[in-house]
Amino acid sequence: MWDVGGGANIYHISKVLKNTEWVGFDWADQFFEIGRPFILKENIRLKFVKGDFYELSKCFGERSFDLAFSIQTLSWLPRYEEALLEILRITTKWVFVTSLFTDYKVDAISKVYPYDGAPWKEPLPYYYNIYCYEKFHDFCLAHGAFSLFHRDFTMDIDLPEPKSGTMGTFTRRLEQGDRLQFSGPLHMPWRFIAIKMG
Repeated sequence: MWDVGGGANIYHISKVLKNTEWVGFDWADQFFEIGRPFILKENIRLKFVKGDFYELSKCFGERSFDLAFSIQTLSWLPRYEEALLEILRITTKWVFVTSLFTDYKVDAISKVYPYDGAPWKEPLPYYYNIYCYEKFHDFCLAHGAFSLFHRDFTMDIDLPEPKSGTMGTFTRRLEQGDRLQFSGPLHMPWRFIAIKMG
């Protein structure tokens, strides 16, 4: 199995997928240091690999993993296509994605500049993109996927708005009781997607 980040997802999913060998992948070592104590404590068979997200097939070889997970990653890239293509290339059975998607036929590409200190210096921006699900679906099918299944994430708890005035997750409750999730001024339409490879 392959996953991005410091290992939190591996830590939880490994309790269901026992006796699995894992690879945690990211571009920065500091995420590995966060996750390593939890992984070692649970004796999970895992190796961390630092590398370029856009060169996964060079790093691991094509069709190297049965399953791959990309959790909360694609919406924070300038575009998802090149990175997703690499994930599809290294996977034989299933790819699981969580990111921000819409049923509208638009990609909303947002750059966030977090002003969390004074004076008002221009900070390094990062992305908070919401992608067109239909376009994403068709891209996957055109690049080796057999079918896709998805479910919208429904927040089941109330989260207060952060006092900092910058980005941070909170909810607003609709009149009928459903909750919408926000981070700063942006709506967060999370979607879970299972991509069955052909």
